[in-house]
Amino acid sequence: MLVLDFAPVRSATASYLKVFWLSVVRAGERWMQAQASVAIEGEPPTVDVYPVLTNLTEDVREEFAVLAKAEGVCAIEARLPRDSELGVVHVHGVLEPSVRETILALSMHGPVSAAALHAAQGSKLAATAWNNRLNELCRLRLATRRKVGRQMVYELIAREVVYG
Repeated sequence: MLVLDFAPVRSATASYLKVFWLSVVRAGERWMQAQASVAIEGEPPTVDVYPVLTNLTEDVREEFAVLAKAEGVCAIEARLPRDSELGVVHVHGVLEPSVRETILALSMHGPVSAAALHAAQGSKLAATAWNNRLNELCRLRLATRRKVGRQMVYELIAREVVYG
């Protein structure tokens, strides 16, 4: 987790946030893609990073929300407790209903594999559909994954994920 503390920042332009914050978000996305491919010379490095924003003013929060919606990503905001574990995070941006449903399912059953989530939910969705949804949560940097045996196990980055 990379904590970006905005306590001294009273305002920021979308162009500044795009260069600063969005490049970190995209590095995390490239890391997800790199897991299945070979690095290409000249490409920016991939980093398994989860950027979390703290101490946002209303103006800066609004800029993040607008930029996140425009770029199809999430801005993750949290108050950090003393133990630095994330209790509740607020997500700014656009979350599709299927993503919100997956967050809820993962919060009830996680850490869990796609197959186990499929069984636990008892839904008509196939395990592969759950896998795709869980990978989308990882791309959005809302969940982590780790290999356990032959399966990937997914877990939310916080105890609770709140949209908006």
